[in-house]
Amino acid sequence: MCQNIIKGKVMYQDSKDPLRSINVMAIDIENSETLAFAFTNQNGIFQIEFATDQDSVLISFKSMTTRDFILKTPSKTQELEIYLEEKEIELNEFTLEGIKNPITQKKDTIEYTVSSFQSTGDRHIIDVLRRLPGIDVNSNGTINYQGKAIQKFYIEGLDLLEGKYNLATKNLPVDAVKSIEVLENHQPIRMLDSLEFNPRTSLNLTLKKKDVLIGNGHLGAGIPGLWDLKIAPMLFNANSQTILSAGTNNTSNDLSGEVKNLYSDNLSPNQPNPLQWFNITSTGNDEIDKNRVDFNRSHLGSINHLFKTKKALEIKVLFDFSLEKVENQFSNRQTYLTGADTLDILTSGIQNQRDKSFNFDLGLLKNTDKNYLKNNLKIKYKDVYNNQNRLFNDSNNSQRINNNQLLVNNAFNKLLNFKNKIIDLKSTINVIHEDPDLIVQPSFLAFQEGMRTGDMPGIQKVKYNNFYIDNSMTVRKLSLLGIPTSLVLGNYWKREKLASELLIPQLPIFENQENKMDFEENTSYANASWNFVKKNSNITLKAPLKFSYFKNRETESEIKPTYTKLFFEPGFFWQLELGQQITNRLSLSRRISVGNISDLYTGYIASNYQLLNTNSSDLPISKNNIFLLNQSFKDPLISLFINSTFTANFFEKNTLTENTILPNGGIVINSINRTNTGKTFTWVGDASKYIPKLRTSLSTSLSLTRSVVELLLNSQLQNLTYSQKTLNFRLSYRPVQILNFEIQQTHSIVNSKAQESFDNKVWRNKSNVNLYIFPIKNHQISLTYAALNFKSNLNSSRSNINFLDFDYSVIVPKTKFEFHLSGQNLLNKNFSFTTSNSSYLITEQSLLLRPRQFVLKAIYAF
Repeated sequence: MCQNIIKGKVMYQDSKDPLRSINVMAIDIENSETLAFAFTNQNGIFQIEFATDQDSVLISFKSMTTRDFILKTPSKTQELEIYLEEKEIELNEFTLEGIKNPITQKKDTIEYTVSSFQSTGDRHIIDVLRRLPGIDVNSNGTINYQGKAIQKFYIEGLDLLEGKYNLATKNLPVDAVKSIEVLENHQPIRMLDSLEFNPRTSLNLTLKKKDVLIGNGHLGAGIPGLWDLKIAPMLFNANSQTILSAGTNNTSNDLSGEVKNLYSDNLSPNQPNPLQWFNITSTGNDEIDKNRVDFNRSHLGSINHLFKTKKALEIKVLFDFSLEKVENQFSNRQTYLTGADTLDILTSGIQNQRDKSFNFDLGLLKNTDKNYLKNNLKIKYKDVYNNQNRLFNDSNNSQRINNNQLLVNNAFNKLLNFKNKIIDLKSTINVIHEDPDLIVQPSFLAFQEGMRTGDMPGIQKVKYNNFYIDNSMTVRKLSLLGIPTSLVLGNYWKREKLASELLIPQLPIFENQENKMDFEENTSYANASWNFVKKNSNITLKAPLKFSYFKNRETESEIKPTYTKLFFEPGFFWQLELGQQITNRLSLSRRISVGNISDLYTGYIASNYQLLNTNSSDLPISKNNIFLLNQSFKDPLISLFINSTFTANFFEKNTLTENTILPNGGIVINSINRTNTGKTFTWVGDASKYIPKLRTSLSTSLSLTRSVVELLLNSQLQNLTYSQKTLNFRLSYRPVQILNFEIQQTHSIVNSKAQESFDNKVWRNKSNVNLYIFPIKNHQISLTYAALNFKSNLNSSRSNINFLDFDYSVIVPKTKFEFHLSGQNLLNKNFSFTTSNSSYLITEQSLLLRPRQFVLKAIYAF
C-alpha cells in the first residue's frame, strides 16, 4: 500500500465563499471503513493522508449547514476543488459521524459523555470535571464554564444542595454519572423562559440509573496517630433526592469545605453580610496547600433531602454541622516600605483555631410553566475561636479572638399572571447578630507608643446588630413603542447598631475609647429595562434610579446627621452569537456602592494586637464605571474552547484611607474626606482542548491585571501601581495504558510600586507532576511531585521547596472493596518558605509542615 495525500478547498456553490469546519473523510470503497479524516480551516482548506490497496477511494464531505457530498476518486495524491450546496434545514443536534465524539451540542445544551473522559483511578465526579475542556474547577470547588461561575448545579434537573454542591462533586461516584450537561443562557424560572434573557450558565448531572442508592465510605488509620472515617450514602429517584455525609479525620482534609455555599446570587442584591471586625494573622496562602501545613481535627455531619409532591411542589430540608480545629506553627518577616525608612518586624509562634458552624435551610419551590413560588429560610450560627502565642520582635505576645455570629434570612419570590402581564413579587428579611471580643497581652501596639501600658492586657469588645428588609415588585411583558419592557419598584430598609469598647485595665479613660452608633438607610428604587431580540443578537438596556435616606447618630448624642442621595446606575448589555460557535458580549455599567456603619465609627476599634482602626470621614460613596468585553469560542466537534475577557473599571471615591506605620510596628488606619480616583484593567484568556484519540486534555490561561490608586502612607500622598501576571498550563494524558501522567505549571509576577517610595516585585513558580502507573489489572500506583519557588527583588535569597507523595490502590475483584495506602511528604521536609507582597508590605513566611505520614484506607462503594 502506498501513502496518498489529498488536499483541496471547499466552497459554497453559489457564493464561492470558503467553508470552515467541514468534516472530510476518506472511506475504503470495499468495507466502508474510515481511513482518515480532517476538518477544513477558516479558508476552507483541508488535507488528509491515507494508505489503501484499492484503486479508488470515497471522499465524504459533511457538515450541519451543507448537503452531504460523496466523491469517488482515484487513490492517488491530488488536489481538489469542492463546491457544496447550502442546506436549508437547521439541525439542532450534531455529532461527528463515524467517530465517537465525547461532546455534543443541542441548541444551548452542551453534553459531555463521562465515560469518554473517565480514567482508571477516578472515584468521584470532580475527578472528571477537572479535565473537561471549557470547564475549570477552583481550589475551593467552584465550577466555572468559559471563565464564569455557574449559576445552578442540578442533579437530574433538581437543585438539591442550594450551592453546597461540593457535597455532590466530592462524594458522587463517577461510575454513577452518565453525562454532564452545560446549560448555556439558562433561565432557571420556567415562567420566564423565552421571555427574559439570562446569559448565565448552569450545570446538570444525568445519572445512569434513575432509581438508585449509591455512595461510598471509607475507614482509615495511619502514622503518626492518624485516623480518617467517612460515609456518604445518596438516594435518587423520580420524586426525591437525599445526600448524607458524615466524617472525621486528622489527616489535613478540611471537611467543612463540602458545605460551603458556592452560589453568588441573592434575591436581594443589597443584602448585607456579617462584618469582619477582627483580623486574624494569616498563616498560609494559596501557594501552599492547606493539607501540608494544617494540623487539624475535622468533623462533619450533613443531611440534605428533597422531595417532590404530586402538585410539583419541591420541599427541601438541609442541615449540617461542622467543627474544624487547626494548629499552625509559623515564622514571619514583614518588611514595611514607608519611603526613606524600612521597618522590619519578626514574629514567630503557634496559632490554634476552632471553627464551629451550624446551618439549617428549609426551602419550598414550585417551578412550572404557569406557576412559580419560592421561599427559602436559612439559619446559620458560627463560633470562631482563635488563639496565638508569639514572639514579636523578641517580646512575648498573645492574642485571643472569640467571634459568635448568628444569621437568619428568609427570601420569598412569587410570580403571578395578571391581564397578560407577569407580576414578580420579592421579599427578603435578613437579621445579623455578632458579639466578638479580642484580648491581647501586652496591650495594643498603638498604645504602647504613647502610654505606659507595660504588660497590661488590652481588651476590645464589639456588639453588632443588623436588620434588613427588602420588598419589590416587577412588572414584565410591558411594551414601550413596541419594545419589550419591564419595570421594578421596590424599597429596602436597613438598620445597624454598633456598641464597642476598648479597655486597658489600670489606664485612665481616654478619648475615642467607645463607639455607640445607630445607622439607618432607607432606599426606594425603580428600574426600567428594555430588551431587544433579533436573530442572534440580544440587547438589554437598564435605567435604575435610587433615592436613599441615611441617618447616623451616636446613641448618647443629640446630633443626628442625615444624608439624602439620588443615584443613577444605567447599564447596557449586548450579546451577539455568530452561529453556535462564537459568542460576543459587551457590557457598560455604572455602579455606586455606599459604606456601612464600619466606615463611620469615630472611636477606636482594634482589629488585632497590631492594627487600630478609626474614621474621620463622611459616608463613603464609590462610583464605578465598568466596561466589559467577552469573546468566547466553542466547537464541540473538535473539543476546543477559547475564552477572552477584558474589564476596565474607572472609579471615584469621596474618602481615602490613611495608613500610619508606627516605629514599633503598630498600624493606625483612618478614613478621611478626600476625593480620589483610580482605575483597574484586567484581561483573562484561556483555552482548552481535548484529544479523544489520545484521551488527553490540554488547557492554558493567562491573566493580566494593572491598577492605579491613590495611597496615603505616613502622611505622604502618592500613586500606587499594582500589577500581576499569571500564566497557567495543564496537560492530562490519561489513556488506558500502563503509564498516565498529568503536568501543571503556574508562573506569576506581582509588582507594587509607589513613585519613589517602593518598587517591590515577587516571582512565583509552582509545578506539579502526577504519574499514574498500572502494573497489573486492578492495581494503581500514583506518584506526585510538587515544587514551589519564590524570589523577591528586595533580597538575593530564593526559596525552594519540593514535595513527593504516593498512593497505591488495589481493587478487590468481584467485590465493592478497594484498599488505599497513601504517603505524604515522603522527603520529610520540615518547613515551607513563601514570599508575598501587597502594597507597601512584603511578607516572608515559614510554616511548619506536616511530617511524613502514611494512611491505609479500606473503601466501600455501594
